[in-house]
Amino acid sequence: MKKLLIILIISISTLTTTYAQSWEIFTTENSNLPVDYIDNLVVDSNDNLWIHTKNSIFMYNQSQDSWHEFNQSNSNLTYGFTHISIGKDSSVYVSSNHIFEFKENVMNFEIVEENIKCDKFVFDENGVLYFVNQVNVYAKEGDKVKEIYNGQVGGPNYPTELLIDINENLWFAIDGYTSALYSYDGSKLDSLDSLFKENPRIGINSISLDMNNNIWLGTGLECVLLNYNIQDRNWIYFDNKNSPLGKENIFLKDSKVDKNNNVWTITAKFNGSTPISLYKYNGTDWIEYSIDNAFNISGNELLTLLSLAIDSKNNIWIGTSEGLIKFNETTTSVETNENDLVNIYPNPASNQLTIDLQGKQAIGYAISDIKGNIVENRKDNYSGQMNINLKSYPTGTYILELILTNNQKITNKFVKE
Repeated sequence: MKKLLIILIISISTLTTTYAQSWEIFTTENSNLPVDYIDNLVVDSNDNLWIHTKNSIFMYNQSQDSWHEFNQSNSNLTYGFTHISIGKDSSVYVSSNHIFEFKENVMNFEIVEENIKCDKFVFDENGVLYFVNQVNVYAKEGDKVKEIYNGQVGGPNYPTELLIDINENLWFAIDGYTSALYSYDGSKLDSLDSLFKENPRIGINSISLDMNNNIWLGTGLECVLLNYNIQDRNWIYFDNKNSPLGKENIFLKDSKVDKNNNVWTITAKFNGSTPISLYKYNGTDWIEYSIDNAFNISGNELLTLLSLAIDSKNNIWIGTSEGLIKFNETTTSVETNENDLVNIYPNPASNQLTIDLQGKQAIGYAISDIKGNIVENRKDNYSGQMNINLKSYPTGTYILELILTNNQKITNKFVKE
């Protein structure tokens, strides 16, 4: 019923830490998934998954492994659904010609905003509704509606998802004839467009907020990820010079931040034929997980990545044109006996890494990068101190595995700067 692949197992650090990646894909053929095309995917506070078609809303209860369908015939909903959103109060909202809120105690929806037709929307903690109608952004407080952005001016320019930061400010980006990041504090709209004037080809596909109140923007053909520090008001630009991103004819489709403040993003080819990868950025290192390799997808298979969501167990859910993908990166740690450890220094290292075996003898070692690719593998007899030349190593995090004379393995992590 489910396609499951274990991709990679790596041991890291002075504790024996094992990372095991598993993949599953759900379709209408191998599961009870109601539809295969999933372009709007969210997870609520109970880890229920929500998707929609034009005429139905679907909820997947993970604990019960069951789908629930809501439509005009069995609920208070109307037809023509455009968006699903999770509020800051963890409520589930959906939009059609009205905005509805899900009431779990009665398993039904009730209207919270009448006659609001919108493409995207979000509520702040004070109940102010911000919504997008075509190219314009509006704020509705009580019965008063005001336009705060007009995308026809200098456009058309299309707003991205709307989000509310920890200070209750609204943020959104635009993509079209111009690109910019906007903030709105309830009275004033500010434009942050200096980076986009310097890089006019940047087009914005996604926007997300991390736990440090920083904005992350996923871009189009340039395939770069932008980080805006709200407090310091500066940008970090991730491309092919400092990350695995920035590949030609690839664009970032969506990005989200998990509960450990890791940034996850998905990519797809510009022609939409084959998904590329799932990327994780932990604040220091990038890890790339190939979706092509996970499911043996060939270049002529039509599968496009569309949306991304993360549940409380850090399962990564990816909506595609052909089904729903679930990815899990699990971590387990086993205590290592203190007498088994060796000393490596300096860490971080620039040109040379020294290993003090502390009276032990080794018969070989292997060094791999954070993705598990072996970059050096040597067999010899070692005692006392070992010196490893790192001059040819790119900067990044590496895993050193020593093999002792009794075939015991000791694993350490080091950084090449």
